[in-house]
Amino acid sequence: EIIDFNKDDLKYSFDGSSTFSAKHDLPFDISNFNKDQYIKNNFEGYLIEFNSLDDVVAQLKETIEITKIGKESDVINLSFLSTNFEYSNSILNELIDVFNIDGIKDRQFIHKRTIDFVNNRYAFLSLELDSIEIVKQLYKIDNDLVDLTTNSSISVQKSFKSEEKLFDIETQISITKFLESELSNIDTDLLPANLGIENSEVNSLINEHNKIILERKKLILSAGINNPSIRQLDDIIDVTRLNITVSLQNYLSQLESLSLKLSNQSNIYNTQVSDFPENEKILRSIERNQQIKEALYLFLLQKREEAEVSYAVTEPSIKIVENAYSDKKPKSPKSSIIYLSAFLLGLILPFGVLYIMFLFDTKLHSKNDLINLNLKSPIIAEIPENDGSLCFVNSKFDRSQVAESFRVLSSNLNFVLKSDLTKGQVIFSTSTVKGEGKTFTAFNLALTYSSLDKKVLLIGADLRNPQLHKYLNVDKSITGLTNYLTNKDK
Repeated sequence: EIIDFNKDDLKYSFDGSSTFSAKHDLPFDISNFNKDQYIKNNFEGYLIEFNSLDDVVAQLKETIEITKIGKESDVINLSFLSTNFEYSNSILNELIDVFNIDGIKDRQFIHKRTIDFVNNRYAFLSLELDSIEIVKQLYKIDNDLVDLTTNSSISVQKSFKSEEKLFDIETQISITKFLESELSNIDTDLLPANLGIENSEVNSLINEHNKIILERKKLILSAGINNPSIRQLDDIIDVTRLNITVSLQNYLSQLESLSLKLSNQSNIYNTQVSDFPENEKILRSIERNQQIKEALYLFLLQKREEAEVSYAVTEPSIKIVENAYSDKKPKSPKSSIIYLSAFLLGLILPFGVLYIMFLFDTKLHSKNDLINLNLKSPIIAEIPENDGSLCFVNSKFDRSQVAESFRVLSSNLNFVLKSDLTKGQVIFSTSTVKGEGKTFTAFNLALTYSSLDKKVLLIGADLRNPQLHKYLNVDKSITGLTNYLTNKDK
């Protein structure tokens, strides 16, 4: 039974332990399910939560850590924390594989573009070579030429060297024109690289252009065509293409100027060979054109083979030093640290609580607390703490701790009070708050003096919360001090 909590607890019921045999609209299937094992262990089931692709990617980006092995090292270390070591290993290995494949595809794009460009020029040159061969054949037939004869002269040698240089220049001109034509035909695509242009500035600009094109394709896949970064890259691409065009035109202008100079020089040498037949000159011109096309044909064929090999055996962008593996011991929590922290906390916490209690304790617990305050008033007695019960001195023969302490108090009071027998002695018992023993002390002190056959008048002056009636076991509503003080008749 499967319950969909997102659809008002919609239930799906299946016979057996597999969902493949039934039609359903669930985004997953279940198989190889050992039902008896979970029934035996009273297993309640699984909770499956679906996350969007963006959420999963964001979670992985926060969880995966990338660190360098050393400050100057090119080796990096990827780590991923998870409760499932198989899942962690799969994530890291797949991440490396995808990164490798992505790097290979980037370099293959450049090689593929070079192959396509060479194939187009290859077909065009094949037709041109065929037409030149036909023209050469017809010219030989029309002029009854079987073999070229050349005289070994200085002029001919100079002319040959000049023609060699002119051949190289014309090859560069052809390649430059091919590349310029290709640049005008494409908009935002890769340019063929390493075609043999002998100009470092042009080659550098082409490589930079291809890198920006690859970066733009990646950004389109991740951010979309309307991303501001795409527009910024388009502007950079336009500027780079303009620079390439200007550099090609400048280079082509230099080549044409040099070609013109070499042609003029070659014409001078050719005029010196005035004894050669006119048809031989024409045939040499045809053969020279043929050699140029053949050399360019072979050159492009070589470049195509190199690009094909590079495309087929593109190396990965990184080298895997060690595949993903999981530690035998968990990263967290550290059991030793947990136990040590619990032990230290068990020691520190009770002492800390006791220290704070003692630090903020402002009560007086014993006579020593008063002695430490260095008060000028004497301490004449120490009465034990009452447990809350109505404890008092029963008679003069009472030998309890309370009775003895009040006898000590009464004896010491005799030394403190003035010894004027003509006047009565007044003892005032007071404290800061209720419950500190004012009534208890006054009542027992009165009993102590009465047990010594002295006349004692005990007055309860606590008008707000009187307690004396509890000790005397009388009604609280009887006439008291307030009634006496307010009665004008007495």
